Amino acid sequence: MGIQTFDRKKKAMSFLFLVFFIVSVTATSASAANIQGSRDYKIGYQAGVQYGYKAGSDASHADCLKYGQKSVLSKIPHPVIKDNWTTNYKEGYIKGFKNGYVAGYNSVRFTCLKNQVNK
Repeated sequence: MGIQTFDRKKKAMSFLFLVFFIVSVTATSASAANIQGSRDYKIGYQAGVQYGYKAGSDASHADCLKYGQKSVLSKIPHPVIKDNWTTNYKEGYIKGFKNGYVAGYNSVRFTCLKNQVNK
C-alpha cells in the first residue's frame, strides 16, 4: 500500500514538473520576442533621432538665413521609410525622427538668431 501511494505521488510530481517546465519555456520564448521588438524600436528611434537632428539643423540654418526672426517651421517632413524594416523599427524611427528634427531645428535656430543679434 505504501508503494502505491509513493507511485501516485511520483507520477503527480512528474506531471506537475512537466507542466511547470512547459510553461516556463513558453514564457521565456514570449518574453524574448518582446525584448527583440523593443530592441528594434530603440535602434530605430536612435537612428531616427540622428537623421532627424541633421535634417532639422540643415532646415533651421536655411530658414534662419532666409527668413531671419520670423517663425517658419509649420510642418515636420516625413522621413523616408524602407519596406524591409520591421514594424517596431519603423515606429521608433518615425518618432525619433520627429523628436530629433525639432531638437536640431531649435538648437541651430537659436544659435543662428543669437549670432545675427550679435552682429
